[in-house]
Amino acid sequence: MSTYDNPENGHIIEIHKTGYICNSRKSDSKDYWALNADGSAVFGMGKSKFNADGSGYVANNHIKWDTGGSITIDGNFIIKGNSSSKFNVEINGSNFFRINDGSMVSVRGDGRTALNVSTYGSNNSTKGIYVLCNSAGKGYAIESYGNVLLRARNSEKITINGLHVNARNISSSTTLLSSDDLVSFSNTGGITVYMPSNVNAGKIIYMKKRTSRAFITFKGKFRDPGTTNVVTDWGVGTEFSFFLIKDTDGCWVIYYCA
Repeated sequence: MSTYDNPENGHIIEIHKTGYICNSRKSDSKDYWALNADGSAVFGMGKSKFNADGSGYVANNHIKWDTGGSITIDGNFIIKGNSSSKFNVEINGSNFFRINDGSMVSVRGDGRTALNVSTYGSNNSTKGIYVLCNSAGKGYAIESYGNVLLRARNSEKITINGLHVNARNISSSTTLLSSDDLVSFSNTGGITVYMPSNVNAGKIIYMKKRTSRAFITFKGKFRDPGTTNVVTDWGVGTEFSFFLIKDTDGCWVIYYCA
């Protein structure tokens, strides 16, 4: 059965006994839209299609999806909204990618790498990550808590300008922390200081004894400055500056100047 209208180059609505329904163009019999007997549908003269199995495409096949819900977009993907609009990819509470949900972008990946960035280039203009804090002297371009690994391969370098180390003053017996970098001692009586045990080889701790005649006994594994011996006690009684570096054998190597 066919139903006609009669504008120039008009349309024909066709209903077939097979269950096929379409709106065809009279001039060349191409379908503006069609409802197929198998449950699929085509619109826009083939620019959009919905298959019976749940897959399909729109935008002239530039946005398509499969039966499992995976979407492929061939072109730009732009989301517009207001200040409360969110875009969240939620695997579970400990694996997610969120946009404008609290922070501008939040990523968490438990038991996996949350963010993997890599690049390749033949000159120094190539950057994996570029971060800028526009508030000069205020705020942070990067704030980090936990272990940080910065590793330069052979012929490469790590450049840090304006480095500030963690500093604190000690006046009583204590155990140094793995986060201690510069330690000043202002004790007025004898104290005992234990070296941190949970640090890797290469850790440096700078020290300054600010008071004389107040003895400090250090406990740990030390390479005796004057011999090849390893000692577990090392004492400082006079006022001077020194630093210690942990070696690959777990011993603290002492460097000092009077």
